[in-house]
Amino acid sequence: MKYKTGQPKGGVIDEVLASDHICGVSGTGLKSYPKLIEKPEDWDKYKSVGEMQSTGGAGETNTCTNHALMRIVQKFINYFYQKNLLSSETRKFLDDNGYIVDEICNLSESFSAVMSGTNPQVGNSLTQVCWSLNNDGCVPESKHIDDFTNDTTFWRYPSAEMRKLGKDFTKHFKLDFAWLFSGRTEYHEFMYNGLRDHLLEGQIYAAIPVCQPWNQSVVIYNGRTQSDHAVDIVNRLNPNISINDSYIPFEKELTNFYLINAAMKVVLNPLKPIIKFDIVSESKKFLTEKPLGLGWSVPEFGGYCTDVLKYTLNQEEIKTYMLIRENFSISQMTAEKPEWQEWIEKLKSFVINLTK
Repeated sequence: MKYKTGQPKGGVIDEVLASDHICGVSGTGLKSYPKLIEKPEDWDKYKSVGEMQSTGGAGETNTCTNHALMRIVQKFINYFYQKNLLSSETRKFLDDNGYIVDEICNLSESFSAVMSGTNPQVGNSLTQVCWSLNNDGCVPESKHIDDFTNDTTFWRYPSAEMRKLGKDFTKHFKLDFAWLFSGRTEYHEFMYNGLRDHLLEGQIYAAIPVCQPWNQSVVIYNGRTQSDHAVDIVNRLNPNISINDSYIPFEKELTNFYLINAAMKVVLNPLKPIIKFDIVSESKKFLTEKPLGLGWSVPEFGGYCTDVLKYTLNQEEIKTYMLIRENFSISQMTAEKPEWQEWIEKLKSFVINLTK
């Protein structure tokens, strides 16, 4: 793919192009997404293990943009995988190709760095890493190890097999991304009033200055303005900002009014129908086996069965099925025909399992 040029040496480019607004335009035109979690800290349970971007003979790789985006993508995959919100085809793809180990996703930052054109001599770009994710995909670290032995091992070009695997990933997932703001310091309204809302729907990928001492649990802003590091912002803690980082400690807080040079909203979307198992065949089985004489006279019962039959779980329908889970009642039916109770209990369990 064609990559941007002109990145500041050792820095993080935050140039805004119209083509970068995959999920809408900034401000009021930004596309709305379904809420995935109830509060930003709920994402913590889906984090993968933190990783350093500089270690061993390879030294400083300047791959902060790759580390930050891979952390974000891993979090989404862990979320979908652990909540059983993936098609059987996508789940099998992840399992068979080593993306998931003990229900945790671990992706190769080395693959992302090479394929996205990240360059330790001239800096890197948030957007080109996003574009590369959609064009080149990503691969598990178990298949393309982040080998820090020396520059050659870390920056090795992925094999044809790995490049194909990365492409196969793009058949299952697509990344939406758009700038929330960039190249200005008037971001306080967003940081105070908009950040938490965005984090209920997606992740925040950001470029910031590094203020020394950096390797602290709380980093104090000292007035530096150079955009030279990429992180993912994970929460707004009054008054500090919570981030995940690729330097120890991996979880940090930035003090109030810490400069955020640029921020993007990032949302990973599964491309296959998001179903937990073969809903159509299972639903037909339930409908075929329903006890003789059980009709559709009870409105909520008939409605549920019809919905189950045509069920394809996408983000909007999750909300519908959560309502089904909360409101499903069998008291009227079992009172009318006690012999139906066993089958109705199975159906109730079936519907509830769809929304676990």
